[in-house]
Amino acid sequence: MEQQHTHEQHHPGKPTYNLIFAILAVITVVEVLWSEVHAPALLHYGLLLGLLSLKGGLVVAYYMHLKFEPPLLTWIFVVPLIMGVAVVLSLQGLAGY
Repeated sequence: MEQQHTHEQHHPGKPTYNLIFAILAVITVVEVLWSEVHAPALLHYGLLLGLLSLKGGLVVAYYMHLKFEPPLLTWIFVVPLIMGVAVVLSLQGLAGY
């Protein structure tokens, strides 16, 4: 008889989700506080974009369960994201921002 695996066996429990939630909350507080700091533009926006990327990665990996899916699904998500970011940055460069 074939043993069936439920989808829940591959996902973390409630404590892990609570930890991720706490990390996301701390990163959000850091972002809000950092937005009030007057730093050089490259450092200021670079750090904010880095924190934003970290938060987005955590949400996608854990709450959207991408971490527990086959690698092909991760690539299907990541490659267009990278291409989209490249297009936006290129257009901003062309527009003189």
